[in-house]
Amino acid sequence: MHRMEQTVDCPISIFEGQEIELRRITEAINATRDIAEKERYATMMLEELGILLSCQAYNDKDENCVMCHWISSLRKTGAEVVLKGIQLTRKLKN
Repeated sequence: MHRMEQTVDCPISIFEGQEIELRRITEAINATRDIAEKERYATMMLEELGILLSCQAYNDKDENCVMCHWISSLRKTGAEVVLKGIQLTRKLKN
């Protein structure tokens, strides 16, 4: 399957750096089978996404800002699902 590259022309250039780190964290979450490690990476992801979602330069009239927030919100939901799955797995094991 061909993966489309996301292009956001961030007006203050933080998206590009965060994108690199978020992709690295996503790959780490997907690569590990260790629950504690997944939890650590998902928590790291939420912290990194917080930087983008709390951007002081956010402009709802700028399509790049809107796209950045949309992508970040989707990723945040994904990280929260991972953490919820871990919680449920732990409950089932107890």
